Amino acid sequence: MEAGQRIGLTRNWTLTPQAQLVYSAVSFDRFTDPFGANVSLDRGDSLKSRLGISADYGNAWKDATGKTVRTLVYGIANVSYEFRGDTQVSVSGVKVASAVDRLQGGVGLGGSYSWREGKYTVYGEGTINTGLAISVTATCSRVRSASGRHVGSIRDLKADVAPKVRHISVANSAGCSKAAKCPPLSTSFQ
Repeated sequence: MEAGQRIGLTRNWTLTPQAQLVYSAVSFDRFTDPFGANVSLDRGDSLKSRLGISADYGNAWKDATGKTVRTLVYGIANVSYEFRGDTQVSVSGVKVASAVDRLQGGVGLGGSYSWREGKYTVYGEGTINTGLAISVTATCSRVRSASGRHVGSIRDLKADVAPKVRHISVANSAGCSKAAKCPPLSTSFQ
């Protein structure tokens, strides 16, 4: 389910706040692979939310034959959260999980060119997404001696914020998408 409301700023510029909630599930029957390993699904569903905003610039005009030509260029920013977590299968009793960053952020650019009254359209989009690993840990413990007498306290508060690049996806005009693994942001590129 997705909802958004386009807000006109000028004749050519619009902003569109967006919200989305997507549930998906994968299931399969247990099977034995060619090497004799028993494979079964333990957990295969996902519930993901997304909040985003796009800024669009669109233009339309008549070409030399009097047909309408339209262009659209946009930028988008998203924050998403996976509520269900990882998917997991069991391979001969060994649990194999696909871990995801529950909180992610992303930005993208895209555009389209349409001619002959919309009969033909070419479009493209590129996005980059990153996990937004945010963790806060608070610890408060009482330290007791062997006889049980209170001898002190340990207090600790820790916060980590660690974005990392997960993948870059590029969609071409045929609607195909390719994902490329990227090194973490701390890696130097040569």
